[in-house]
Amino acid sequence: MAHRRKKRRTHVVAAADPENQASAAAAVPKSFVIRAGGGRGQARKASPALKQLVLDWRAVMEPNTASNIKEQRANKLKDFVHVAGQLGVTHLVMLGTRESRSHGDRMTLRTARLPRGPTLSFNVRKYALAKDVRAAQSRPMSPGSAAFKTAPLIVLNNFNSDERHMKLVASMFQNMFPPINVQQMKLADARRVVLFSFDAADSLIEMRHYSISVKLIGISKSVKSVISTNIPDLNKYDDVADYVL
Repeated sequence: MAHRRKKRRTHVVAAADPENQASAAAAVPKSFVIRAGGGRGQARKASPALKQLVLDWRAVMEPNTASNIKEQRANKLKDFVHVAGQLGVTHLVMLGTRESRSHGDRMTLRTARLPRGPTLSFNVRKYALAKDVRAAQSRPMSPGSAAFKTAPLIVLNNFNSDERHMKLVASMFQNMFPPINVQQMKLADARRVVLFSFDAADSLIEMRHYSISVKLIGISKSVKSVISTNIPDLNKYDDVADYVL
C-alpha cells in the first residue's frame, strides 16, 4: 500500500551572493581622519581647536570612517597607512598646523587616496567648529544620531573647469563619499549634505556641512497638524470643518 507523501520543503529563499556583497562593500569608500604627522612633537602641539576640528571632520565622513580611532604619540603616518590596507580604508584625511615665518602657524589639510595616491594639500584660511555654529544660531537644530547612520549627499559647485588639477580635486572630493543609487535610495536617508564650492576669483574652496529634513509645503498649518497628528483633539469644535478651516 502506498504511503501519502509528506511535504518537507517549503519555498526556499535564495541566499545572497557573497561575492556581490563583498564587491558592494569594497565599492564604498572608507576613511581615516587624523591629526597630521602623528609623531611625538605634533601630538604634543595639537591645540584643543585642532582636536575638535578632527572630530567634526569624522562626523562629516560618517558612517564610513573610524570614529574612535586613537592617536598615540609614538604613531607615525606609515602606521596608519599600513593598517588602512588591512581594513580596506581608501582615503586618508590629515589636519595639522605648519609653522611659517611670514604668517606664523597655519592650518593645513591633506587628502590622500590610498595606497598609491594622489595626495592633495590645502592651506586652511579659516574654519568654524560645529559647536560654534550651533552657539551662533538662535534656534539650533540637533541632527541626532540617526542622521549619521547614512552617508551625506555630496554637492560640487563651480568645479566645471577643464584644468587638470581642478578635475583631480573634484574627483578626490567626489570619491571620498559613496555614490548614490537613485533607484534604491530612500528620501528619509537624505539627512545631510556636504557642499564644496570653488571661488575662481580668489582660488578658494569653501566646504560646508548641512543637516536637512523633509517638510510638507503648500498646505495650511491646520491641515499639517491633522496630517502629523494621529488622533486630533476635536473636543472644542462642533464640526470637523471648523477645525480644518
